[in-house]
Amino acid sequence: MPQEIAGYTTRNVSTAVDMRSLYLTITEPAEHLAQLPAGVSLQMGFTHTNISTVGDLSKDTNVQTLDFEDNMHLDLSQAAFPKTLTAIKLKFCGLKAMPSTIPYGQLASLRVMFNDITTVENLDLRNATEMFFFGNPIKTISNVTLRSNVTAFDCQGCDLTTFLIDTETLHVLEQAPHFMVGSVNVSTTCALPNKPAPLKNGNMTYIVCVSPGSLLSEPKSLSDTKTSTATIVGAIIGAVVAVAIAGMLYMKCAARRSKEAMGQSTAPTVSTTTQGGASVDLSALALIRLDDRDIALSRVIAEGAYGQVWQGTYRASSVTQRGYLEKAVAIKVCLPGKTGSTAIAQLVEEILLTSQLESPCIVKTLGASWRIPSELQMVLEWMDRGDLKSVLDATTPATFSWREKAECIAAMADGLVYLHSLDIIHRDIKSRNVLLDSTKGTKLTDFGVSREATTETMTIGVGTYRWMAPEILADNHYTTAADIYSFGMVLSELTTHHIPYVDQVNDKGHALIDTAIMSRVINGSIKPTFASSCPAWIRQLGIDCIAPSPEDRPSAMKVAYIGLGDYHCNLQSGTTKKPLQE
Repeated sequence: MPQEIAGYTTRNVSTAVDMRSLYLTITEPAEHLAQLPAGVSLQMGFTHTNISTVGDLSKDTNVQTLDFEDNMHLDLSQAAFPKTLTAIKLKFCGLKAMPSTIPYGQLASLRVMFNDITTVENLDLRNATEMFFFGNPIKTISNVTLRSNVTAFDCQGCDLTTFLIDTETLHVLEQAPHFMVGSVNVSTTCALPNKPAPLKNGNMTYIVCVSPGSLLSEPKSLSDTKTSTATIVGAIIGAVVAVAIAGMLYMKCAARRSKEAMGQSTAPTVSTTTQGGASVDLSALALIRLDDRDIALSRVIAEGAYGQVWQGTYRASSVTQRGYLEKAVAIKVCLPGKTGSTAIAQLVEEILLTSQLESPCIVKTLGASWRIPSELQMVLEWMDRGDLKSVLDATTPATFSWREKAECIAAMADGLVYLHSLDIIHRDIKSRNVLLDSTKGTKLTDFGVSREATTETMTIGVGTYRWMAPEILADNHYTTAADIYSFGMVLSELTTHHIPYVDQVNDKGHALIDTAIMSRVINGSIKPTFASSCPAWIRQLGIDCIAPSPEDRPSAMKVAYIGLGDYHCNLQSGTTKKPLQE
C-alpha cells in the first residue's frame, strides 16, 4: 500500500506562525501526494520526499506556491492544481517534458530547473514575470507567449536551434532585466512566414525567429466570422496586387544594390558579423590583435561543451635574434558548430578580461587572432606539464610529493588573492583549470563566462557542478567565497588523486551521477574525501574552505598569507606545520 501525503490542516502546523504567509516544507518520504491543506494561503515545498505521483490538488485549498525538489521520478500527468496557484518550482525531478497539466496561464513564477527537458513549446505565460529553465538540455523554444513585465528569463546553458516567438514577446524579452541563454542558431529552422530578427538585450544580440502575428489562438466572436464573400474576394485581389508591386520594387532595389557593391573596396577590415549574420564587435581587440598568418595549430589538447584548446606555435619577432622566433602557445577557439554571436561574444569578453591580468599565478593571454569573427583565436602562454587533473591521473601520492603539492596550493591561493583584490570571481576553479609548468610553476586558467552546464556534463562525471558551492547550486548567487569552496574541492583532489565524490555510491552500489551529488551538496548530506595520509593542515584547510555557509569560509588572503605562507616557510626550514587555526 503506497504511503500518501494527504489532508493537511492547520492542526498539523504550529498555531504560533502567521498562517496567512506560511511556507511549509515537507521532507517525510511518500509515494503519492493526494491533497493539500485547506483554509490557509500556504507556500508548500516537497523536498527529497520521493513523491512519484500527484493527484487532484484543486479542491478546498488556497495554496499559492508549490515547490518540488529532488523528487527524481515525479509524474504530474494525473495532477490537478489549485486555481490559486501562482508559482511552481520543479527542480531535480527527472522530467523529460514540460508537464501538460500545469495551469501555465495563471502562473507568475515558473521554475523548471535541472531536469532532462529538450523542448519548451505552446505555453501561454502572459501572466508570468519570471521563468527559469537552466540545467536542462533545451534545444527548442517555440510558441511561448509573454506579455507581462518580465523580470527574469533564464535558459542559461541552453543551445537553442529553434527560438520562435511573436513580436510582442520579442519586445518583452528585450526589456527583461535578467535574460540569459546559452546560444541561439535558428538558421535551419526559421521558415516563412516567420522571419529572423535580432533580440537585443543589454550588450548581447541574438538572432531569433519571429512570427508576423500573435501566436496565441484567441477565440473569435460570431460577428468576426461573418465576413462577406465580397470582402474575401476583395482581400485576395488586394493581396495579389500588393505582391506584384512588392516584386517590382524588390527587383529595382536589388539591381541598384548590385551596382553599388561593384564599386565598393574589398580591403580587409575588422568584421562585425559572423557567418550566421549575428552582430559581434571585435574592435575592442584591435590593440592586442596578432597576425593570423603567424599562428599555427598542431593538435587538440582539450575540448569542452563550447570550446577547444589547441597546442600550436606563434611566430613572434625576436629582439635578441634576427628575424622571428617560434614559441609554443595554447590556442583557445570556439567549438566547431558553436560559433554563433553568443559564443564569440563570450570569448571576446574572456580575452579582454585576461589580457589585463598580470600575475605569475595566472596564465597570460598573449593576444587574439582572427581572419573572420567565427575563427577568433585566444592565444595563451604554453604550460608544458598540462592541467593538474592530468598530472594527478599520471602520478601517485608517492611520486607527487606534498612538498610539490604545497607549491601548487600556494600558487593557486596567490592567484585567488590577486583576482579577488580586483573583485574578479573565477567561478570555475577545478583541477582541469589549474595548469603546471616545469619552470613557471602553477597557474590558474579558463576565465570564460560560459560554463559546461548541460545535462551531458552532469552525467559523465566531468562537469563543473562537482566543484560548486551549495549556494551556487541552490540560488546561483556568486561571491568570492564560492571560489574558496571550489579551492577546497581541489585540495580533496590533491589528497586522493581523484575528482570529488568518485568514491560515493548510491543504494545499489553504483557511482553517483552529478545530479544526485548536486542535490546532496545542497542539503548538506555529502562531503568530499580527504585521504587519511594527507598532512593534518591540508585536511583542516580543506574542511574550512568547504564550510556550508559562505561567511564561515576563510578569505583568499587568509589562506595564502596566514596558512600557506607559514607552512611554505616551515617546509624550507625542515619543520612541520600545525593545522591551520582560524
